[in-house]
Amino acid sequence: YEDSGTYTLKVVASDGEYEQNLTAKITVLDIDRAPELNLPSLLRVQENEKLNWTFSGSDPDGDDVELTVSEFPEGAVFTSRSSTLHWLLSYDTIKRSGGWFSDLLNRLHLEHFLLKEKVFSFRVTACGKEVCSTGKIPILVTNVNRAPVLAPLDNTSVTETEQLTLALSAVDPD
Repeated sequence: YEDSGTYTLKVVASDGEYEQNLTAKITVLDIDRAPELNLPSLLRVQENEKLNWTFSGSDPDGDDVELTVSEFPEGAVFTSRSSTLHWLLSYDTIKRSGGWFSDLLNRLHLEHFLLKEKVFSFRVTACGKEVCSTGKIPILVTNVNRAPVLAPLDNTSVTETEQLTLALSAVDPD
């Protein structure tokens, strides 16, 4: 792969008395090889964390490599100058889908088993002079359980032996 260029071939034919010389120009064309991507098999992140992942690629021919990202999750941003994917996840990255089936699973306390983690992915492409390589990277997002939130209580005064009734309420943000 390193032998592209122009070469001169000189051929001599001789019968011992006479000789003939021929010269031929041989051009070996460059074959562009595909760039190599350095990609992990899986990225892991939790909800409400920031994912900053820088990736790289190299070209076996020494050509410049252009890296691009596509099909990345909503809210993720790719910075081409640094070849970095930035994604600030929220607590709602993994959430209930809603609808009657989701409501049924939630009432049966089964939906949380299905909302433990979710796989997102994005595609990375590295292009050399003529040929490109592509890889897909899965991102495993783990659901983070948040504490329930109690509604504020008003200060109350009661006399001894008087019955106190409080209206309590709490919301599970998940």
